[in-house]
Order: sequence, then structure tokens, then C-alpha cells
Amino acid sequence: MKKLFNLPMIFAMLSFLSSCQKDEVIPVPEVKVITKNVVKTNESGNMTSITHNADGTIKTMTWETSGMQNVRTFTYAANEIYYEQTRNSVKVQDVKFILSGGKIITADYTFYNANGSVNAQVSEMRSYNSLGQYIECTYSNGARTTFTYNANGDLQSFTNYSSVGVKQSTSEFQYLSTPEKSRNFNYFNHEGLGKFEFPFASHLLSHRKNISFPSGNVDFDGDFSYEFDADGFVVKGMYASTITPGNAGSWIYEYNN
Repeated sequence: MKKLFNLPMIFAMLSFLSSCQKDEVIPVPEVKVITKNVVKTNESGNMTSITHNADGTIKTMTWETSGMQNVRTFTYAANEIYYEQTRNSVKVQDVKFILSGGKIITADYTFYNANGSVNAQVSEMRSYNSLGQYIECTYSNGARTTFTYNANGDLQSFTNYSSVGVKQSTSEFQYLSTPEKSRNFNYFNHEGLGKFEFPFASHLLSHRKNISFPSGNVDFDGDFSYEFDADGFVVKGMYASTITPGNAGSWIYEYNN
């Protein structure tokens, strides 16, 4: 009787076909990016509360100075940010920022007297290099500030010049290797501009030194340290002067989640 199947050959073919199959594609696990917004900060007893819009932009900032309540309220439009600041419900300041390519290029500040009349007006223009780094701010009175960066893209120094070009002061910065996770509100971004402020540093500050000119006096030279939550966000920052004993302070962040 003729055999219908050659079992050894079938097994060999199945083995061959199996070896020709593509390697199994193992899905790469999704990396969850954790974002948090600072809703409250307390620096040496001075509390600031922050509210946000649904898209994460800052809506209001509220704090007290000398027993008076300050409220900064933000509104947003295409390529424009505006905020009004009141003190005990009286307007004291408003600012209009114009953006291009997601970066602030001009800002117009108006300051008011208690009776509502204009006290002073100041404008600034920001310049960026080919890497998109914020390198200079020129003010309407002719004064300016220049910025330099290290190889990691973190702010290395800024220098202030008078309206006639005389160097007045320089601040120098050093950093930890630890990333700065709170980009919406942090040491370099605390005016309420949130994601629209240039991110001066992607790492946490470890040291700052301020020098005044022409004297060359060191006004501040201090180290910074931090405490973190389980997600690596700063919950407490501390600084201590290396030249003035007792010159130390701290700030605390609370988040929305």
C-alpha cells in the first residue's frame, strides 16, 4: 500500500518554514511623561498661590506683601500674553508680551499710581541666537542684559549694562546633573509666564555667584540643595551663602497631583 504522507519530510519542511518566520516584534513599553503644575510656593514664609487654565497655562498668581494682597491675572491670544497686576484691588501694573515662533520678542510694562494715572513705562526687546537661545535683552532706556550658556544649554551667566554701556553686575551659575522637571514654574521661571518663558536651564542650580562692578565685590556666593517627591520633582529648595554666615533660605513647592 502506497504511503500518503512522508512524515519525516513533513516535519523537516515545518521546521524549515518555522525558521523562515520573522522574528517576533516585542512592543516597546510606553514611557509615561509625568507633568505637574506648581499650585503653591512658599519662600521664607511668603506664600504664592497659582491657578491654571485647562491647557496648563497660568491663569492667576496671588501673594501678599506687607499685608497687601497682590493678584496677577493672565490672558492669552495668538502670539500675545497680557497680565494685569492689582494690589488690594487697585491696578498697579500691566504687561503685554509679543511672541514670534513661540518665543517672547518684546514686552511693554506700564506702572500705575494709586489714582490710576501712569507712573512709568518700560519696554524690552529680546534677541536669540541660531540655536534659539535667549542671548540679549535691550530696554527702552538703553540698558541691556546679555546671557551666555554652557555646553548643556544651561544658563552660565548674565551681565547687566547701563544705558551708556558700563558693566554693572554679573551673575554666574553652576548646575547639578539632576534635571529640572518643573518647567512651568521654577527658579528661573517664576513670573507666571509658564511654558512661554525661555527655559534658561534644564538642570537644577547648584551654585550662584553675583559680582558688582566696578568694585568687583561679591554680593552673593551660595550653594543650592533640594528635596524631591517620588517623581523627582522639587518639593523644597534651599540655599546658603558661602561668604555670609546666616544668609540662608528655602522655598517649598506644592503640585496639582
